Amino acid sequence: MTYITQAQISRLKRASGSGKKIRGIFANGLAETVLELNDILMNITVDKRMDVINAGMPAAINVYKSLIPQSKKEHKISTFAKGVGKSGGSAKYRYIVKPGNLQRSIKGLSELLQKYKWSNGAIGPHYNPQPIGSTLNSEQKYDGFYAHMIYGSAKAWRQKIVIKAKSMSASVVYPQMILEAKELVKMYPKRFWE
Repeated sequence: MTYITQAQISRLKRASGSGKKIRGIFANGLAETVLELNDILMNITVDKRMDVINAGMPAAINVYKSLIPQSKKEHKISTFAKGVGKSGGSAKYRYIVKPGNLQRSIKGLSELLQKYKWSNGAIGPHYNPQPIGSTLNSEQKYDGFYAHMIYGSAKAWRQKIVIKAKSMSASVVYPQMILEAKELVKMYPKRFWE
């Protein structure tokens, strides 16, 4: 990909309207378009870019969830290892996991976790520790801590779920993002887009 530098943009601004040819770019026509595009890109903030990304998130999450196998029976997790659920309390089992818990744990991590704040639409199992003895059976009560173990490793999870989800979701995510981007550019001058 070729980028235009700030120095080149400054030269185009100086020559704009003069009809001069600058390194193969006529100052009239294409030069104005390049300058206009630069102004648009300078005004599209990170928040607005995230709006474009977030427009495709619901479709991507649905595709991701569709690839996750759903158990037909409930499971009891008895481990009390550090990092599994909240500490304190007493119960025979750490969790009683109802079918569909792992699918319910698939969330837009960019919105939920501070470390993903400006990431590009991070999606995955949300580790959401619940109190000891909890039954994981709703959109509010879930914990995806074991997602990377169901195929034996994080690498296997990536191969069987993540890569497939990225590939399969493209056909539904991109159109949503394009629609949002078109709405965004309507806020800016029209010459570049005509």
